[in-house]
Amino acid sequence: MDNNYGFLVTGHMVHDLGLQGSELLVYAYLASCNGWHEAGTRDIALKTGVSQRTAMRTLSSLCDKGLIDRREWRDDYGVMYVHYMVRG
Repeated sequence: MDNNYGFLVTGHMVHDLGLQGSELLVYAYLASCNGWHEAGTRDIALKTGVSQRTAMRTLSSLCDKGLIDRREWRDDYGVMYVHYMVRG
């Protein structure tokens, strides 16, 4: 299994948005997805090197700041899915 994940951190993210730490990592990762990210917090945690709990808190914080959008839906079997996307 390849555990090498790469994504770009830009000056805009650091200087204009003021992101740092887990917010910077998660935002940069979501920005690299080019649209709605369709995997869960476990996948985001794995690819950014943060714990799943930190990923959940960070996603909530980024949503509260208006930097990412969150979309929830249930399939025909009642299973809930949550997707995230960088605004802009």
